[in-house]
Amino acid sequence: MAFNRLSYSPEDFQQIYDLLLSKKKKGIAFTYDIAIGEIPVVERTDNLKLFKPVLGRIREDSKSITIRIYSGKSNNNDKYQLVFKHVAGQELAGFDDFESKITKELDRRQAELDLDRFRVQNAELLKANKALTADNDRLESELNGMQVKHALLGSFGAIAGPFLEGALNNSKLSESPLGGLLGNMLGSGGTKHQPAELPSGSGSTSFSAEETPLSNAGLSPEYAELCRNLEAMFTPQERGLILSILGHMADDKSKILTIYQLVDSRNNG
Repeated sequence: MAFNRLSYSPEDFQQIYDLLLSKKKKGIAFTYDIAIGEIPVVERTDNLKLFKPVLGRIREDSKSITIRIYSGKSNNNDKYQLVFKHVAGQELAGFDDFESKITKELDRRQAELDLDRFRVQNAELLKANKALTADNDRLESELNGMQVKHALLGSFGAIAGPFLEGALNNSKLSESPLGGLLGNMLGSGGTKHQPAELPSGSGSTSFSAEETPLSNAGLSPEYAELCRNLEAMFTPQERGLILSILGHMADDKSKILTIYQLVDSRNNG
């Protein structure tokens, strides 16, 4: 069984007639029936004289001509449906409309998928940004700590150096164990209890806060304010000792607790 759906044309209608005529001339048994639309107009027969007059029964609103050709007395048949052009045009327009609806639906679903994908990517980016912000805060905290240490060590170098040189020129101080320690810090030799050989001087040397200004050490405003407070509270010699202690604690932080316990025990004693 075969089904052939074609646009109606007089040529196609004639070819089907010629096919039946050829079968008849060859003695091949066949029957056929014809319907216009859903209405039968020729009942099953082998009389070809009823074939062509069907065209006279076609109306303006007719949709198609359907011709079924049977082999002998069998119900197996080949079906030919010839669709009139105005119907074919309507069907094509209907197909275009259906295709347009399908396309719009596919576009809508694709837009939803893209939106879902964007939401997932946005959530991942927000999570990554949160992690980066936390890392940035941590790095800023570490950087601030390093700046504090650098400022303290820089201040120690700017202030303690002149003080240590002046202290070593003080004859009384140079003979003390502290003088030996200061000599070692300046690289003059000697040991903790044996001060290094010092150049001869004409007596003690004193320094004022104006001679070694902390505020000129290139510090930030906050650390400059701290240094100005130190200048106001301590003499240059005292500041040198304080910064020397800070330098030792920066090199070995375990000394912080030792010094604190020492000072605290004296205060509580």
